[in-house]
Amino acid sequence: MTRDWLKTGMFEGETDAESKANKILTELGSHAITLSHDRHISLNRAKDAGVKVTPLEENGDFQETS
Repeated sequence: MTRDWLKTGMFEGETDAESKANKILTELGSHAITLSHDRHISLNRAKDAGVKVTPLEENGDFQETS
């Protein structure tokens, strides 16, 4: 299910969507690697795995204003 979501969402229209989705699943979908759904994945680790990430610090609308 996650592979399909990645292919039809994050990588929609990209010719290598299947391989990108597979890389992310291999890097981040393994219980042996992540140990738990609530384990932190750093921004750099997510980027290295191929996830399209925008740091909150780069978007003032998402930053805390107080």
